[in-house]
Amino acid sequence: MTQNNQHLAAAYQIMSIGAEPIPIRQMMAKALSSALSAVNANAGAIYLIEKEQGPFELSAVEGLNPNAVARLHNLPSDKSLPSWILENEEVLIVDNVQQDWRTSTAIQNTELSAYIGIPIHDRAGNAVGALNCFRQKSFPFDSAEIELLTSVADQIGVILENSKLRTQQDQLLVLAERNRLARELHDAVTQSLYSLTLFAEVNERMLDAGNYVEARDYTAKMSATARQALKEMRLMLHNLRPPILEKEGLVNAIRHRLQAVESRAGITARCIAETPMKLPHDVEISLYHLIQEALNNSLKHSDATDIKIQMLQTSSVVIISIADNGVGFELAAIDGNIGMGLNNMRERAQLLGGELQIMSATDLGTEITIEIPNEYTIQ
Repeated sequence: MTQNNQHLAAAYQIMSIGAEPIPIRQMMAKALSSALSAVNANAGAIYLIEKEQGPFELSAVEGLNPNAVARLHNLPSDKSLPSWILENEEVLIVDNVQQDWRTSTAIQNTELSAYIGIPIHDRAGNAVGALNCFRQKSFPFDSAEIELLTSVADQIGVILENSKLRTQQDQLLVLAERNRLARELHDAVTQSLYSLTLFAEVNERMLDAGNYVEARDYTAKMSATARQALKEMRLMLHNLRPPILEKEGLVNAIRHRLQAVESRAGITARCIAETPMKLPHDVEISLYHLIQEALNNSLKHSDATDIKIQMLQTSSVVIISIADNGVGFELAAIDGNIGMGLNNMRERAQLLGGELQIMSATDLGTEITIEIPNEYTIQ
C-alpha cells in the first residue's frame, strides 16, 4: 500500500469510529491506534480537557509500559508537552524529546525521540485536547504525516463533539420518558385510584343509609375502575422492562407483550405469523412501536375482549394487521388524543416507505393495517 493510500485508509477508519456505539474512551483508543499505525509511530497518547477550563486528563495511550502510563496520568498542568500544546493551541514538533525540558519522566530514558503534538479543536475552534505521537530514534515526521495527523486531530474533535451531543440527546430522551411516565401515572393510574376513593366513600354512605341497591352499583364501579387501573399498571410495567426484540425477534416480542399485558387483562389475544419475519433491526423496532401503540390504544379505549394480530411477509411487501372487537369509533369524530396517536402511527409507517390504514365503526371494532415494501426487508 502506498503512503497516500495508507493515509486515506487511516482517515476513513477514524471517521468510521465516530459512528460506532462505544464509550468515548474506547473511541479515543481506536483513533489513537489508527493514527500511530498510519505514520509508523511507536507510542502515543490523547489528552482531553474533561471540563471547561479544567485540567486535562489522559484518555488513551499506546506503546508504553504500565509504569510509564501511571506517570502520564499525573502530568503537571503547567509544565508538559500536552499542556504547552493546549495553552498555545499550536502544533509542536520536537526532534528529540529526551533533550526537551517539557518531556515527562514517563518518556525520559526510553528509546522514544521524535515527537509531534497537535491540538484537538471542536467545531467552534476551542481546544478540547491534544494528540501526541512518538517515534523511536531521530526519525522526524515529514510534512505529509503532519498534514495527516492534523486531519486526524480535527476528526477526533468532531467525534468528541458528536459524542457530547449524543449524550445530551440521551439525557433529553430520558427526561422526556420520565415526564411521559409521570403524565401516564397521573392521567391513568392516579386518576383511577382517586376515583376508587370517591366510590368507596359514596359506597360507605349508601350502606350506612341502607341503600343496598345503589351500594351494589358503586361496588361494581369500584371493581371496574380497579381492573382498569390494573391494566394501566401492567402496561406501564411492560413498557419499563428491557425489550426482548433483539433477542427473540418481532413475532416473539409481540407474543410476549400479548401474554404479559393483554392476556392478564382478560383479553383473548393472539399473534399469527406463518413464517419468521426477516427484517433489519431498525425496521423491527419501528414496527414494534407501531404495533405496541395500536395495542395500547385498544387497551385504553376499546373495551375489547379479543385481539388478533396477523403478520405476513411476501416477496414484495410486509403486511401487519391489528384487529379488535371493541366499541370502535367513527374516524371523523375521534377526540384529539386518539387522533394525534393515529397521526403519529401514520408518520412512522411513512418513514418506512409504507402506509397505515384504519377501519373502524361504532360497535364494530377496529382494524389497523400496516404495509411496507419489501425493499426494507432482508431476503
